[in-house]
Amino acid sequence: MATDGSHPGWVGPTGHGEGLPAAVIEDLLACPRRRVLLTTLVEADEPVTVEDLAAELAAAESAPAASVSAADRRRARTEVFQEGLPKLTATDVVAFDSRLGTVEFTGPEALATRLDALAEE
Repeated sequence: MATDGSHPGWVGPTGHGEGLPAAVIEDLLACPRRRVLLTTLVEADEPVTVEDLAAELAAAESAPAASVSAADRRRARTEVFQEGLPKLTATDVVAFDSRLGTVEFTGPEALATRLDALAEE
């Protein structure tokens, strides 16, 4: 399969998170929890701590957000490490700095654009 962006279904040139097939972008965004993580990272424009990502995820799943417990944050942190980060780092749409405990969005603009479009629906 071509990786130079010339293959139908590939979005953008190759590089960090670039050249992802449209199907991969849709798969990444199919999970509401990954969308919360990606939205947080895209909007931050800088590295975000795993603790802050977990807090955002826990708040998004709680109603009202002020009712987020320490247990909710621990559960969300576990989910970030076990489910969110592995898939997002494997596709190069985020960079994880294990020394600092931070995550940064490095994906293609096509992913951020599709994420925005889903948020508007």
